[in-house]
Amino acid sequence: MNTFKKFLHFLSVLSLVVFLIASLTWTSIPQVQAQSSPLRADAVVLVNTASTRYWEFQQRVQPYLDQFGVAYTLVDISSSPLPSQLASYALIIIGHGQLDTTSAYLDASEQQSITSAISQGTGLVNFDSFLTQNGTIPLYTFAQNIFSFGYTSGIPSNQAQVQSQPSIGSYILQSQNLNATYTLFGSITPQGLIPDASTSVLLSIGNQPLLLAKNFGQGRAIQWASIEWMNPTIWGPLQGWDDMVWRSIVWAARKPFVMQALPPFVTFRVDDVEGPFPWLETAVNLGYRPWIGIFLDTITDISTLKPLVDMGAVTVSIHARSPWDFFYFNHEGGENYPDTVINQNFADGNAWHTQNQIPVSKLVIPHYYEIGTNAFNGLNNWGVEFVGITIPPGRLYDGFCLQAGPYREWAGPDCIATDNRPFYYADDLSIDGHPEFAGEFMVMISEMRGIPAYEWAPDNNVSATITRGVNQLSRALDSLVLATVFTHEYYIRDISSANWNAILSGVRNGVQSYNPEYVTLDYALQYVRALHTSQISSSVLNPVNGILETTLTGQTDLETRFMVFTEAGGQIQQVFVPVPAFTGNITVNYDPGAPPPPTSTPVISPSPTATAPQPTPTLSPQPTSTPNPTQPPTTTPTITPTAIPGQPILINLYEDQHQDPVLVTTTNVNALNATDNQWTEFLYEPRGYPGIFAGTSEQPPLMRFYASVPSGTYTLIANLYKHANLRYYWGYNATSPQQYSYDVTTGNSGNFYEYTLGTITITNGVFEIYVNRADMLPGTSTYPFYGWSYVRLVPQSPPIQPSATNTPILPTATPLPPTATNTPVPPTATPLPPTATNTPIPPTATPLPPTATNTPVPPTATPLPPTATNTPILPTATPLPPTATNTPILPTATPLPPTATNTPIPPTATPLPPTATNTPIPPTATPLPPTATNTPIPPTATPLPPTATNTPIPPTATPLPPTATNTPIPPTATPLPPTTTNTPIPPTATPLPPTATNTPVPATATSTRTPLPTTVRFDVWDDNHQSPILTTTTNFEDLVANDNQWTEFLYEPRGYPGVFASVNENPPVERFYATVPNGRYTFYAGLYLHANLRYYWGYTADNPQAMNFTAQNGTRGSFNEYNLGTVTVTNGVFEVFVNRADLVTGKGTYPYFGWAWIRLVPAP
Repeated sequence: MNTFKKFLHFLSVLSLVVFLIASLTWTSIPQVQAQSSPLRADAVVLVNTASTRYWEFQQRVQPYLDQFGVAYTLVDISSSPLPSQLASYALIIIGHGQLDTTSAYLDASEQQSITSAISQGTGLVNFDSFLTQNGTIPLYTFAQNIFSFGYTSGIPSNQAQVQSQPSIGSYILQSQNLNATYTLFGSITPQGLIPDASTSVLLSIGNQPLLLAKNFGQGRAIQWASIEWMNPTIWGPLQGWDDMVWRSIVWAARKPFVMQALPPFVTFRVDDVEGPFPWLETAVNLGYRPWIGIFLDTITDISTLKPLVDMGAVTVSIHARSPWDFFYFNHEGGENYPDTVINQNFADGNAWHTQNQIPVSKLVIPHYYEIGTNAFNGLNNWGVEFVGITIPPGRLYDGFCLQAGPYREWAGPDCIATDNRPFYYADDLSIDGHPEFAGEFMVMISEMRGIPAYEWAPDNNVSATITRGVNQLSRALDSLVLATVFTHEYYIRDISSANWNAILSGVRNGVQSYNPEYVTLDYALQYVRALHTSQISSSVLNPVNGILETTLTGQTDLETRFMVFTEAGGQIQQVFVPVPAFTGNITVNYDPGAPPPPTSTPVISPSPTATAPQPTPTLSPQPTSTPNPTQPPTTTPTITPTAIPGQPILINLYEDQHQDPVLVTTTNVNALNATDNQWTEFLYEPRGYPGIFAGTSEQPPLMRFYASVPSGTYTLIANLYKHANLRYYWGYNATSPQQYSYDVTTGNSGNFYEYTLGTITITNGVFEIYVNRADMLPGTSTYPFYGWSYVRLVPQSPPIQPSATNTPILPTATPLPPTATNTPVPPTATPLPPTATNTPIPPTATPLPPTATNTPVPPTATPLPPTATNTPILPTATPLPPTATNTPILPTATPLPPTATNTPIPPTATPLPPTATNTPIPPTATPLPPTATNTPIPPTATPLPPTATNTPIPPTATPLPPTATNTPIPPTATPLPPTTTNTPIPPTATPLPPTATNTPVPATATSTRTPLPTTVRFDVWDDNHQSPILTTTTNFEDLVANDNQWTEFLYEPRGYPGVFASVNENPPVERFYATVPNGRYTFYAGLYLHANLRYYWGYTADNPQAMNFTAQNGTRGSFNEYNLGTVTVTNGVFEVFVNRADLVTGKGTYPYFGWAWIRLVPAP
């Protein structure tokens, strides 16, 4: 728990003690009068600092409560009595095991007060599973009175199962898959509980109850049979159970109940960025707000990047100088750079940012998370406030985890920074030797590792990529932590534009139920910090007017929100209540009984939003805090939403709360009837969002689209369907639904596009628009359907006033005079050209739903609305067929490089033909990104061989340029040594050139035609490309350095095997081969690098050491791609023979070498 929040909780406890002392003078007040005190919407947590298991609260339970923003008062029963108004609290939490096993602190009357409070409606969540003496005799009368447990012996198990569809408590399991099962890392032994018939088991372990729920009187109670699972070595936070923890708290609590939880922000992070940036433009246009960590010395395409930054849609900071050249830390030396080097790096970084006029992000995430302790002065000068690391400053990535909250403050030596388990940090960062930076930086990073691997790792398998992205975001959102889509740019480069569009749209659609808010990491982290530096100190229902008065203490530098949970008819609802930035304390009033009106989809905050009834903050002094001098206690300001320029409001017209009449969504294309005089809310699933469609030849009923928005002047932008040329009509009141029109004539047929319809002034807090008509215009298509999907309101400043010739006539929203480029005209007017509304989204534009720019529709005889070219395709998220605007890569069976998700690779060496999207990537001994296990540590402390998700560079169709450390050999009939510094040193004979005379020709090599040379890539671990054939193993112990055998070892987090041997042994000659077109190729190989190694190979079986190359640059503990020279194939078969590598003086003594893949690129 961070120091600031500990101080705040100390003040809360102190104020409670003062209150209790004062209450001692009121002993004559009847008990019923004491219990009739105002009801609270917060919790009380009971702990015992004298208990031997008090640490469970500090290390296990309290981090959860603080991350969820549970508002609670802490009572230590070893030094304080229970509050006399215990029943006024919404919830009682027993904070750890063995609360009072000897009844030294909770006497019979106090235990009875707990029972009484629950029966009167207070909730109970009991994390104390030590309920019996000797396994049979109950220790606590309150627990026994409430649950009526029978007891038995618990049995160790690591197999857990969700018991879906319980009789009570289904809210707690709302985010769990039906009857989900989990295999924990270790076993736990629960308290053996035998529940009665009225108790529901929600989660079991080894068929024994683990999480139980029960109604008791007017209250609800939760019992955990063990919290051993909270130990990260057994299971721990962020593993998929966090939702059951916070939901059980909310379910049990009497409503209303408050929590200062993080809103459902979604962020996007891409490391190792060099460009070009078509992928980034697509992400921005689909509403994402990426943070990119760039390579300073190799980044390109600034002309595309800068406008996206200027819009506020992308934030940028330096990740490293290049893939192999670190910026903030000496990776090769494992130590800080000298001050002269670090200062020069920052000077170069300053020059780049200044020259390109690109501001530095508030967040820096260094390459491999490695940053020197002497780098923070430069960061401070840049205005950086947040650092994304998983290791302490000044350490290498393969070391122990950083000890920081919320969940790793108590991390021990069993926590390694490369672990393939989720990491989430949001805490103050201390820098050894630099006390001057205390409180200046926060460590903040969110990585849902292990779902299934280190990162998202998108590829052209659209469906699988969407699933990974949705699963990672859902895990974070369900856990109430910051959700981040995280990957590296090299994964994105080979994804076709159509697939990339479909992927990002699919991910958005997959998390739509969370009502996500797509924001920049800069904004999200500032918000997370505000939650870190403030807390709810109390929340009380005013007994006179029913207003909920919630007081927060601390300080914030932006508007925040807290959640209010209410319940009606057994259904739990939640609403976010805004809180202005404050210092000291602030009280916000909210009426939990007033129904909220329809509100627009959440947008980038802070932004104009509609929350009614509007809370009124009351700034009043508190006994534990001095009021902010700028906020006098007598002031009672009203929070008034204002339209902020550049902060759009997105309104999805297909959402029930924004349409009247309300329509039912259908995915049945036959429901689209052009003559039934009805609207149809049709969802074409590959697009990811519905549209409201009607035919131009019918007369549907009047449709009202509406939303509560702050009063102000806005530009009105609508997402309209375009197939035929269409004239859309709309009005701002029910009597004139055809008052304005706009001609939609641009954009590819079969898609939704944004069009600017003019400006509008809203004076009463309600936006509404009425539609019931569109007309066909001359053009190439006669497809009869038109459709609306969403509108965006972009605030303007200053507001534009209505002109004398365009007086507003509607009662609720005032249309402004037409704009210069988009004048609304009557139905008979000449169509005007569209405005520049299909340009990049404004700086703070609200994330938009995915468009269907490249999404064909299923086959049908009738033209369907959401298509690009009406090309038939199955309604799935699979890669799309070629369209006029987005030709995918030609079909190929070339095995793709292994990925972190171990995507199956077809066993073939078929050449990949060049395509427009198959741009060559310069080869380097590039250190690939950090992964969950990039530097494995075996049980004996010997370095593990293969690590991480260092996916090799994908095939390209063009010879790659040379690198500084690995210059390709110039064209020659005789193979030359790879580089001047890596001179071939054959142990026994002169290297033989790879010609037709020393390359065996298989009997089946004859062909009737000569195929042209193209890039060929194959995996040497594939049985079709190796002889003798090896069996893959995942057992590390199979790597034996002196058994004179090859080992095909798969390190699972990497996702692909390598063929390994040791420098100390003599394995048999291994042949790697593939059928390829005749021609001359540059020969690239994926080789393992840990220690410096000299690899040998030959092109005949009798001379497997004819050539050699020294691998000494690249990511250690990983496979890197190296240029091994050129080779000429004349008989249709490439083959290479290997059986040796030697250690080279310089770095490391780890004995293993390995081959993973070969890539042949046609040479000039």
